[in-house]
Amino acid sequence: MREAVDHLITVHGKQRIAFVRGPLGVPDADERYTGYATALHARGIEVDPSLITPGTFTRRSGADAVRQLCDERRVPFDALVAANDAMAAGAVEELGRRGLRIPQDVA
Repeated sequence: MREAVDHLITVHGKQRIAFVRGPLGVPDADERYTGYATALHARGIEVDPSLITPGTFTRRSGADAVRQLCDERRVPFDALVAANDAMAAGAVEELGRRGLRIPQDVA
């Protein structure tokens, strides 16, 4: 996760990277969150809690995360990473339903 987030920052110039995390207390989810936060801090970017959404390692929770970011919080983001592939797939589907292009609009 650290390398993926660092890549988004250094290669693609992304600064507002949303994160769909897995369940709190689950070691894999916690480690991936740590990688996300570590990469941001290493590049001088503060962790913005409004860009972090809960997830349950399911496709649906990835889609729900996008709805939460876009509809409830209304926070801008230029990239999104997820703690597992299922949540990433759900997020990609929901972004597509909204007419957002990947990677042009959201990496």
